[in-house]
Amino acid sequence: MKSATPIWVWIAVIAAGIALGLGLRPLLQGGLGGGSSATESAAIRCAGPEGSELALSEFIASGVDGTSTVYSRRYQLERPGQVPLAFSAENPDADSAAIDCSNVRFGPGPRIAFTRAQSVNIIELVGPTVKSWSAGSDKTLNAVLLEPRWKLGLQLSDYRVGAAEIDEAGKVGRVALTRVKPEPAFPQRLNFTSDNGGSTWTFDKTSSLAGF
Repeated sequence: MKSATPIWVWIAVIAAGIALGLGLRPLLQGGLGGGSSATESAAIRCAGPEGSELALSEFIASGVDGTSTVYSRRYQLERPGQVPLAFSAENPDADSAAIDCSNVRFGPGPRIAFTRAQSVNIIELVGPTVKSWSAGSDKTLNAVLLEPRWKLGLQLSDYRVGAAEIDEAGKVGRVALTRVKPEPAFPQRLNFTSDNGGSTWTFDKTSSLAGF
């Protein structure tokens, strides 16, 4: 005749199972991505003028494009009395450095303008709207880079985009690509202008190539 298992044994087993399950739950959730994760920290945060309550944070993530490591960027603009505005940069690049805060301009008027690598970004706070432009995709500039007089020595990678300037009305804009290491055989500055607040930029060939 089989001996019956005392009921207190079954109660102990069930209680132990429940306790084990509750103890493992946070661990399992964390391992499966279902739990809370640490807040992602920005690579850099550029604060606006004192009292403006504006700030632009840049988040950088690495990835692989073929055999090369590339870096994608997304941004978050803090605005007083409003939810943060989040947006992404258009194209990944091979530069792991964070944006230079000296190339971030809060204003004039209700806008933020910032540049990095060969890209210009204008955020109009009214709307809001985000305008992005890259010198690397400018057809006129690319045609100049391939002109025979440069013998393929004029490279966009030798230039850095400076801070974009937009007038108070938000219409007229200027930005210049300045050569990192001066070289007499090539233009020192490649100048661009905009008449629509940075939606599009026009290469100023006359001022850029004067003397060449």
